[in-house]
Amino acid sequence: MTIVRIVLFVIAAVMLSAALLVASVRVLELAELLAGGASNWFSARGVVGADPLRFISSLETGAVLAAICLGVVVPLRIIFKIPVRKVFTPFSSFRWRLLLIAFFTMSALQASALVVVIGLDETYGLIAGNFTGGLSFILLAILVYAISAPLEELVFRRWILFAQTRTMVRCALLSAASAAIFSFAHLSSDWILLAAHFISGFAYGWSVARLRGLEFSIGAHIAKNVSLACIVGLPGERQWGDEFSTAVFTSMVASIAVALVAELIHRRDQISARAGQRPLYSADGSTSPI
Repeated sequence: MTIVRIVLFVIAAVMLSAALLVASVRVLELAELLAGGASNWFSARGVVGADPLRFISSLETGAVLAAICLGVVVPLRIIFKIPVRKVFTPFSSFRWRLLLIAFFTMSALQASALVVVIGLDETYGLIAGNFTGGLSFILLAILVYAISAPLEELVFRRWILFAQTRTMVRCALLSAASAAIFSFAHLSSDWILLAAHFISGFAYGWSVARLRGLEFSIGAHIAKNVSLACIVGLPGERQWGDEFSTAVFTSMVASIAVALVAELIHRRDQISARAGQRPLYSADGSTSPI
């Protein structure tokens, strides 16, 4: 019976993912049409910089990931009766506090470091002519990356929860493996960018391994993407070199710092567990991955 369900799941996942990929193309065409209308609406009211068309390329990646993830999640829910929440965390409830801690920590570290290094240049994301335009840009960035970042975490790091993570060596190896896959997916001819993706991927993977869930990595991933978009510019708009190379290095430092925050949370929970108190966030490694 189990074998039959697995076969049904594989067939359903492949067929549904393919259908959703085709549908995503049509959705993106509609999104581009709507974004064009929204851009004209913003321009007519003098709001500069809040151009939704600038995010279409980011939506393309998100749409592909969404098709694949939904193609897997829906059959899991129907055939194996697995709650959607379990896709992101093995705990009894989604740990929103962890997500928010990661989001605000990464936002503060990443944004402050970038502002110190390159300032706020109206040529790029946040400062784009007026405050309204900048605020609209931030809201659009959060909306787009709140969709794409969780999907990337599912694709690149969900598998870590199936592994044993009781030791730091295992966590480091798993994080390095996920970082290698992550940086390969963001393959760039610039070694600095490649290194930056590896470091951020390692940080996200470390938080998943130590805190046994995707909540922290999702929050950090959204914050990093939003901060980069708002201050440095969207992917494809950035002019790397000189001050921007320095910005990439500051981004690496921010990623390392966030990984340390995840480690501090993990160790705090270990201390609580030894004292006979219930851990707030992390687990002992025995939590079921499904």
